[in-house]
Amino acid sequence: MLWLGTAMASAAWVFAAWNLRSPYFLLVRETVFWLWLAGGALAAAWLFCQKKTLFARLRPLHLTIFAALAGGILAGHGRWLHEQLTLQRHGVTAVLKHFPGLGRVPADTHHFAAKLDAAAADLIETDWLPFREISRRTGAGVMLGHVRVTALDAAHPASCSSAVMRDLLRRQWGLSGLLVTDDFSMTPIFHAPGGIVRAAEQSLAAGVDLILLSYDAAAVYDLLAAKM
Repeated sequence: MLWLGTAMASAAWVFAAWNLRSPYFLLVRETVFWLWLAGGALAAAWLFCQKKTLFARLRPLHLTIFAALAGGILAGHGRWLHEQLTLQRHGVTAVLKHFPGLGRVPADTHHFAAKLDAAAADLIETDWLPFREISRRTGAGVMLGHVRVTALDAAHPASCSSAVMRDLLRRQWGLSGLLVTDDFSMTPIFHAPGGIVRAAEQSLAAGVDLILLSYDAAAVYDLLAAKM
């Protein structure tokens, strides 16, 4: 039963990888979920019913848990990829947000300036992986948040940073999709020195394609006046 459970969880991983572009993806995703859940449960039940030491029971369980989690993670990654491809087929440009990722950022960038303190090498293999891989495979755009990535540019938020947009996303990763900012009405931009006008100049110079400005339509005139 241990091998049956592990095999089921592993099969879910392969099944998800093989069906990323399937038109029946929602059905596939549900099948994958129940496969890896049932596989993990079967293996765990077998282990804890055997007359073995706790260490002997837990050691092979690590492999089963890994296989089950890998199947679930790939199924989730496949769902995101499938959604981007579906939008693309219907002529809709999707964007992934908010780069550089907010999972490690304690502050809410709607109201506060924030920074992401982590090594670039670590971020590339973790937080940035979905942005890089899904954009490469689908051509989806990227929405840039107002977080300073200290490993790349401690002075400017990602939405205004040439080191982030031009150097990392365009040159190093080779992304050619749309680059759009998060809302410039948010505090880290609107209330920063120079306000949205200075931020817009920096963002455009850094290589952004679109600047998002919500809530305060009158602020558009400040940008237009600055360019006249």
